[in-house]
Amino acid sequence: NDDLLKLAENILLVTRIDSGTLALNHEEVSAREVIEGALADERELIADHNVRIAVELSDNTLQIMGDQIYVRETLGLLLNNAVERSDHTSPIVRVGATQKSGEVHLTIQDNGPMIPAEELSHIFEHYWRASGPGKSEGSGFPLYIAHELVRLMKGRIWFSSVDGATSATVALPMQ
Repeated sequence: NDDLLKLAENILLVTRIDSGTLALNHEEVSAREVIEGALADERELIADHNVRIAVELSDNTLQIMGDQIYVRETLGLLLNNAVERSDHTSPIVRVGATQKSGEVHLTIQDNGPMIPAEELSHIFEHYWRASGPGKSEGSGFPLYIAHELVRLMKGRIWFSSVDGATSATVALPMQ
């Protein structure tokens, strides 16, 4: 079962993160390539949910510093979350990359239900899951993993949410 395999992979990754044994490369990475890779990794889920994807890059040559595998993994986790939480009647996920103050901001936005402000402060905690409409049935690992991977790459990650638009933004240093 793919879900069971993914859970086992997530548990292993959390164990390596929490024990400090996860080794990351700090290399120049193409924002466009990691976005395209993450979209390719999630194509089956995207198709199963009939989600339209809109990619908006401010510059096709944006470069970030990070680990190519784990930037792609982080974006995949966030894409998976956005696809699952999108409005089921007209699902759309926007993926973008922009340069801001020495960083590249990678943003994934869904059009699903708003995450209440009081829940946003818990979103990256171990085992935490959203409540209300569109609540998660998952393990609570993926957003914790995304947060920790970004932290290890010396970046920042946050969510913002209003009615009909929830965005996850990853800010990573430029080359």
